[in-house]
Amino acid sequence: MTTASANQCWEEEVSVARRHCEALIARLPENLRQEASAIECRFQKRCDAPDAQDTMGGYSRSAQRISLYLHAIEEHCRNEGRDYLRELETTFLHELGHHLGLEEGDLEKRGL
Repeated sequence: MTTASANQCWEEEVSVARRHCEALIARLPENLRQEASAIECRFQKRCDAPDAQDTMGGYSRSAQRISLYLHAIEEHCRNEGRDYLRELETTFLHELGHHLGLEEGDLEKRGL
């Protein structure tokens, strides 16, 4: 695969993920929709940290940004037999929960 076609494939992946996240945000209750719309969502292949290559998402309070790691989500879904778009939604909602101040235990209780 040439670099141009690899870049085009990545741009298509991001486009699909972005549209799906925007559709998810549109389905949220108004107060959550406003919060989710106010923060940046960045799409990357994987987390940059060497010990976090399987991390599927992250939230930066200082940058007010959700990061979704699409290749890590895809790999997780392939290994666990899960639906990619559903896992993308779950990961986005998990990170939105962190934005709203929820801790890991709170998110686990909510299935996120």
